[in-house]
Amino acid sequence: MTALKTSVSGMSRVIQGKVIMVAQDVLDQLWPKVVPLLMKEKKWWEAYYDIEDILAHIKSGNLQLWIGVEKSEIFLACLTEIAVFPKCRILRYVFLAGRGIKPLRPSVIEINQWGAMHGCTRSEIFGRDAWIYLMAPFGYKKKSVIIEHIFDMHLGSNRSN
Repeated sequence: MTALKTSVSGMSRVIQGKVIMVAQDVLDQLWPKVVPLLMKEKKWWEAYYDIEDILAHIKSGNLQLWIGVEKSEIFLACLTEIAVFPKCRILRYVFLAGRGIKPLRPSVIEINQWGAMHGCTRSEIFGRDAWIYLMAPFGYKKKSVIIEHIFDMHLGSNRSN
């Protein structure tokens, strides 16, 4: 707990019960506390990343790690990325794990402001339908549906799942 307090106090802003971005200088200290949260929900990201990949992408700046801290405990982990397109930059909420997404809601405005400071003109979330209702008070609207088809490369044919 002392290491966590030391690590958390090293971040630029700590507000109990809110979500804050993890600074690079404390990432290695906090990472062991974040991994269990991510691993509980790995079904949502394991097709895209290994846990080591996530850490490497955070360290490179391709992903941003936001955590919820309450009573010196990390209760939530959120990953964002900035997607760059020829006409715009988008702050994308990639993954969330922990005690539900409700604690993230008060921090959405601040996270989106961070995105705007980095040239983003909008944010988007790929996720389950529950996001639609929880984020509607912040102006989020359903824009599209993602459908997936997984290729079976070993058999040379496609499979339906």
